[in-house]
Amino acid sequence: MRPTMIVAVILIGLGIVVLAYSGITYKTRGEPVDIGPLHIETTKSHFIPPVAGERSRWSAASCCLSWTPERPDERGPKKDMP
Repeated sequence: MRPTMIVAVILIGLGIVVLAYSGITYKTRGEPVDIGPLHIETTKSHFIPPVAGERSRWSAASCCLSWTPERPDERGPKKDMP
């Protein structure tokens, strides 16, 4: 399977997941805050909107549609032919 098709299948899957959940929220570690003897851990919340899922599906579709099989005559002349 071509790498382009593998990427397209992954993008389609991720796009469907994002659209199914109406966006995805995930958290990352923020900067820790030290106030005297207190040490407070913070987190940052990030949101992937459904539009990103739709864009990934469209880009995957363009990857699939841009694929053309290699034709034997485009490989160049054969070595054993004069």
